[in-house]
Amino acid sequence: MSVTAIVLASGCSKRMQGHNKLLLPFHGVPLVQITLDCLRNVDAVLVVTPYPAVRTLALSYGYQVIDNPCAAEGMSASIRLGVAAAQGDHFLFCCGDQPFLDAATVQTLLYDCNEDSIHVPTAQGTLGAPTVFPKRYAPDLLLLSGEQGGRIVMARYPKQVKHIPIANHKALLDIDTYEQLLLYMNSKN
Repeated sequence: MSVTAIVLASGCSKRMQGHNKLLLPFHGVPLVQITLDCLRNVDAVLVVTPYPAVRTLALSYGYQVIDNPCAAEGMSASIRLGVAAAQGDHFLFCCGDQPFLDAATVQTLLYDCNEDSIHVPTAQGTLGAPTVFPKRYAPDLLLLSGEQGGRIVMARYPKQVKHIPIANHKALLDIDTYEQLLLYMNSKN
């Protein structure tokens, strides 16, 4: 089994008071770097972004970068670009705004992957990201538009969705506002 991680790093950070949240510092490193660090043991990593600073950071890891000239279209543009470029048997879709994501969570999601099951992390009754899609769902993923994401495909194939319990419930948290960033930075582990 080979896995291609696709980092969705094209969001507009509309609720972040004019700042690109992926580049805001979280405990001394740009927020997106936390995701990049977690993917060191994945077969291949594609970072889909229109941002030069994210591109430079991703390249420093040796990851492949895909420019996203259609970022304003929404998340689906990043998904389509990543899927079209991916070579693996499975796609691991990651967001760049999860400050507590860790490599153990990524490995838990990848354990026991097969050609049918879509893996979705769950903790304390909440579903989240990252998610794992076998390559067989590529045609469905390539048809997404606007802000549509993988949940549309999961709704089409509910029997194929496998909820994977995650020990670190904080790994599923993401940052959407500046207030969340401050709250998470001040929270205890």
